[in-house]
Amino acid sequence: MLRCFDNGDKINYVDDLNRFAGFDMSQHCCESFGHGVYGLDGRKILPNVDNEWLSLSFAGCPPIEDDGAELARLSGDDDLRCADCGGMVRFKLVDVCGVHKAWLAFYNEHNGYYSHTGEYNMSPATEFCL
Repeated sequence: MLRCFDNGDKINYVDDLNRFAGFDMSQHCCESFGHGVYGLDGRKILPNVDNEWLSLSFAGCPPIEDDGAELARLSGDDDLRCADCGGMVRFKLVDVCGVHKAWLAFYNEHNGYYSHTGEYNMSPATEFCL
């Protein structure tokens, strides 16, 4: 099960194996950033009322870092494409049988002056900056 914890400035997604991905969302100016769980077809998958995705967990592999163009194409939402500075980090999410079902995405498009940091622990722990 994947859970989301959001305190307004930081957001963390944690699964039952205590693997996590987190993102600092303290907004500055001149940027567009966000996060979400997206199906392989690009549709956003909303959590249940407890902010959980019962059948999803992290795949345990490092994320893919890109400009968001692929997810923007699949979803039809060009706001996901980070055409300026910044980018997207996508974490592979799997079902209980280990089949790839979705992506957890953090994205940030900015003018080059502001960025946000994130970190994850899939083994080994590391961090990213968008």
